Amino acid sequence: MHTLVRSTPWRRVGPVLIVGLAFLMLVGTPGAASAAPQIPTASPTQLAEAIASPSVVNVGVHWKGYVDFPSPLDLPGGVVFTHDGWIGPFEVDTSCSGFIANSTGYVVTAGHCVDDQSMTSGGKAALVDAFIAKYESTWSYTSEEVAQLRQVIETTGRVEGVESGAPPDRTVTVYLAGMSGGSSGEVANAVDFKTQADGDVALLKIETSSDLPVVVVAPSAPPTGTPIVLAGFAGSVSGVVDANQRPSFKDGETSSVQTVDGVPFIEVSAAATAGMSGGPAADTQGHVVGTISFKPGGETQQFNFITATSTVRSLLARNDVSNKLGAPDTAYRLGLTAFYGRHYHDAVSQFNQVLAVEPNNVSAQQYKRLSIENYPNEISSGNTALYIGIAAGAAVIIGIGVVVLVLWRRRRVKSNTPPASGYGPVGAEGFPPDAPPPATASPMPLARVGGAPAPSNGSNGQGATGTGGEVEAPSAPLLGETPDVDALYCPNCGSPHDRDSRFCVKCGTNLEYHQAGHGVSGA
Repeated sequence: MHTLVRSTPWRRVGPVLIVGLAFLMLVGTPGAASAAPQIPTASPTQLAEAIASPSVVNVGVHWKGYVDFPSPLDLPGGVVFTHDGWIGPFEVDTSCSGFIANSTGYVVTAGHCVDDQSMTSGGKAALVDAFIAKYESTWSYTSEEVAQLRQVIETTGRVEGVESGAPPDRTVTVYLAGMSGGSSGEVANAVDFKTQADGDVALLKIETSSDLPVVVVAPSAPPTGTPIVLAGFAGSVSGVVDANQRPSFKDGETSSVQTVDGVPFIEVSAAATAGMSGGPAADTQGHVVGTISFKPGGETQQFNFITATSTVRSLLARNDVSNKLGAPDTAYRLGLTAFYGRHYHDAVSQFNQVLAVEPNNVSAQQYKRLSIENYPNEISSGNTALYIGIAAGAAVIIGIGVVVLVLWRRRRVKSNTPPASGYGPVGAEGFPPDAPPPATASPMPLARVGGAPAPSNGSNGQGATGTGGEVEAPSAPLLGETPDVDALYCPNCGSPHDRDSRFCVKCGTNLEYHQAGHGVSGA
């Protein structure tokens, strides 16, 4: 038995589609999802701090030497100072900052931090200060007279190391505060430096068993008004004993490019305190534009100078030090971008790449931990799944709509097609599946309006057989004959039938359909 396929009415499917789409719109609305705590988006200066932090180091220098000057020394005001031979030895510790310029252990700092030549800065000046500090309490000198004594010693005196004629003894230690375990310090070699009068920058080298995080020097000087961040460690080296100590950051902007005795420096409106000398000044992209150099004497406002960008680049170039990001440096920056974008799984993946090469990178460790803690606030995982669900649901509803539309159109086509019989849908041959097909094996009998049915023995009505076995088709009434209005013929096979007949007895054609105005046979 054949089953009649019925299309789903729109009046039943329409409400379902409307409710489904409304539900998807509700779920897809950002406010419909559960609100997660928002992680503040990093400001440009905060991002610069995060980039620079692992590479900022503390530089400690231990100085030891002797001080000598002519004796007796006549000072203004009738004060006479006498001594016998070299005075000392004196020992003093100074503290500066710096940054890692190459993953193999090259560090950039301020030149005056390791300068063992100048009498007005560096180690010699520190030892003269130590000499004055030791004896000042026993003198009856005023502060002005002490300043005069320092000036005379700087002009006519000498400062040497333990060996005669040698510069003061110097031991440089780099503390990798950005690396866990870095508080113990690494002894560094002073590869090269420029004095404060010549640009104030130095290059150190430490030995390391693993790659170190790097920051890159900008290709050119920053324009006036560029936002910057100064990074460094305030205080003495003795304060660097905790591996968790973090550098200080002071933000401001570049003011102008100035020269001191023809040497370029960049003026900045950012504060810096003792111990931060040599620390990097970074722009909002994390590029180093100079190192913290000096502050005008007696200045109380945020007014400092940093070395020129070209001075730092020149020092690296003349010592053939490559300054570029490695794979872990790139991964670290991608991790920060993912973290502040609330893509915490991606952030962890990037920080894992960093820690595979730099297992002691404190910043990478901390950001990885924060990323894991914020998995529930993930913006990529939760919303991506939500959007995938919405897309899938929309696809299902659209698919249902397409199917319903096709069935509806097919139903309309069927409803406009005249049926072959009253038994149901038209079959493959144009007949109802449950109706017998018309007999076509024998010739169709002849009939005339008002006459008797033609004989079924194949004769033409006169007892003669048709030529060649051909059969004449039913004919209309002859001219002048009066048709029998009660006699009708099947429009399909031509067989006669009564006006009250519903179906043709020969072929099963629906006669009521044609009598209703769709092609009536006869009058």
